[in-house]
Amino acid sequence: MELEEAAAAASINVAIENVINFVTKIPDTSGLHKDVQTLISRLETVKAFLCDEEAISFLCDEEAIFIDGFKQWLKKLGPVVFDADNVVDGLKYYLSKGTKITIIRAKVAERRINEINEKLESINNEGKNLRLKGSAPNQPQANSSLSDHVFIERDGDVLELADRLITNTTNQRKREFNILAIQGEGGTGKTMLASKLFNHECIKTRFDLRIWVDLDDIYEPDDLLTKILTTFTSDEVESRQDILKRLQPAFTGKTCLLVLDDVWDDDAMWEDFLDSINGVISTVGNAIIITTSDTNTDVFKIMKPFYVHPLKGLTVEECWSIIKTITFGNQSVPSDLENIGTMIAQRCMGLPLVAYLAGGILHGKSQEHWLPMAEKMHSQDEWELIGEILRLSFLNLSTSSEKMCFAYCSIFPKGYKIVKQEIIEVWMAEGMEEMTWSSPYNAEDFIPVRYFNSTLKEESGPPPKQGVKHLRTLFLEGEISDDMLSNCPSLRTLSLTRVKELPSSIKKMKHLRNLNISKSCITQLPEWISELHNLQTLRADAKNLKELPSTLKDLINLRHLYVLSDVKLPAEMGRLTNLQTLKHFVVGKEDGYQIKELNSLNNLQGEVHISNLENVCNREEAAKANIHQKLKLSELVFKWSEEREGATDDESVLEGLQPHPHLKKLGIVGFKGKRFPSWTQEMAVGGDPFINLIQITLAGCSECDKIPMLERLPNLKSVSLKGLKKD
Repeated sequence: MELEEAAAAASINVAIENVINFVTKIPDTSGLHKDVQTLISRLETVKAFLCDEEAISFLCDEEAIFIDGFKQWLKKLGPVVFDADNVVDGLKYYLSKGTKITIIRAKVAERRINEINEKLESINNEGKNLRLKGSAPNQPQANSSLSDHVFIERDGDVLELADRLITNTTNQRKREFNILAIQGEGGTGKTMLASKLFNHECIKTRFDLRIWVDLDDIYEPDDLLTKILTTFTSDEVESRQDILKRLQPAFTGKTCLLVLDDVWDDDAMWEDFLDSINGVISTVGNAIIITTSDTNTDVFKIMKPFYVHPLKGLTVEECWSIIKTITFGNQSVPSDLENIGTMIAQRCMGLPLVAYLAGGILHGKSQEHWLPMAEKMHSQDEWELIGEILRLSFLNLSTSSEKMCFAYCSIFPKGYKIVKQEIIEVWMAEGMEEMTWSSPYNAEDFIPVRYFNSTLKEESGPPPKQGVKHLRTLFLEGEISDDMLSNCPSLRTLSLTRVKELPSSIKKMKHLRNLNISKSCITQLPEWISELHNLQTLRADAKNLKELPSTLKDLINLRHLYVLSDVKLPAEMGRLTNLQTLKHFVVGKEDGYQIKELNSLNNLQGEVHISNLENVCNREEAAKANIHQKLKLSELVFKWSEEREGATDDESVLEGLQPHPHLKKLGIVGFKGKRFPSWTQEMAVGGDPFINLIQITLAGCSECDKIPMLERLPNLKSVSLKGLKKD
């Protein structure tokens, strides 16, 4: 199966699982029981077809007519499954509110489910004609512990290059960038070596600024300079002069390390760029690291690196060592796999990336999988071999959810730094609630339109009217008209950049879960935002937005709300009981804005800054926030305003804001009491209370006689004391 078909099948499988998981919960009294059972049966058949790896592998090895037939089968299947997902999504909203499905709504759902069942029956018959027999899905395999084995041979290189870089820049006399080059074929680990060097502690200490630029799709000096500028600001610029004018203050008085990943041979490009970038720095001690696979030394004649580090391929023994470690860990290798393993290592062509991925694919596999693996690694071209091993790695993922998650990364440009929480929110919008990941990923090449996983990014115009009915993820840049999104009713994720207002057509997107306007120019949100009943994530931390509409409190499914600290929240935030992310809460005096609104928000997690605490009268009122029961919070900041008027009982209020004992970070700002509350005394006792605290900040506490004893907090790493009482 090709990657696109594999991604399509994974996306369809996830949608099927979501539909089946929900429809089994529809009560028999709804009048839909018979139709729902038929739907489940036919979706289970489709799911079994998609798991029939033997038949699908056979199809991929057959003539083109069979491959095309399978593609067409998937193309018909996708929209039908997504229609089913939309139908149950509508029912889900009513049942989640505890509302019975009315006769009229049941009839509408019955008609649509019957239509879907008829289409599924036809599609299943076509699947049988394609020799898809159906099988039980593979059980997920235990993941191997994949540490940094690929680059285990490069630690010496990192130390050598760090030493060269620091020595050279320390002795630098001119205000210019000195250049270090890493040269090697594709897959030898140039980018990872540069990354390790970039993130080495001694390099972090040596340079004030560190900037990484992936040169994919950058062919002009202005584009590269603009990419560097985005490190400091997202504002648009129009001319080279404007770019350099904005860069100059950013570099003033600072040493800089710039990494240019994947440099190619273009004399005019690099000469122009270096003249410009050298003109904006104001200090000595700056450096550029370039990676290049270009064996033509002309690029070095222009860039004049002070050192070129050739990165050679690994030996067969080194490749086999990587494969063995990843596949078997500390266990011995079965004797019957030694020869096949050595053959696979030989076919890695000295590329650590290939050896690493091959080990991951073979982990937990029996002998019968090893020889076919060796046979598939027959290419003598490095890039073809890398492409094939990446394809096999994707197909080897255990579950449809994993495949879909990684397929979704293709919507981001190459080199884009994917923020862990943001990509999780995109996955959540697709119904993958339980997926958790430990780190962000770098995306592979961006695919502009992928119909089956229904993603599209558009920079220069509206989505095409054809083929977007089942579009589920959309990223748009630039101004859009009111009707541009009217053909996208199935969207789950929508990201808008540089727009000035939300088109009213969005309020018809009943399935929307994730709305991102953080890079927009929007100044206010419309009242109809409350009609987006299924919205889970609202990223509205746009710099021009100052107030949220009063109807926001009706978004009962909202989990993550991102706004800047100066944005005025609406009244009755306590109604959003599913809220997990709310970084700022400003306490007001009026009903609906008081601290008791936090009482019911026990799902809050991460950090919360509670300010204007002078508007809380006493301990009893503060205790209504129920801070002690918010066990998922890791960071709390309590803040009183400097400009407050009148007397306040800060000691009593802070006493009532006792956090749970496993907090990691605590900040108290503007507190005017003489004594800290009794719960801070537990810090001096030691033991379980506050044992996880790693950071404490006390600022502007100018009236306190003494601070809490902190020496018994074993994990404390940072203490910041500012503006305390002076004797």
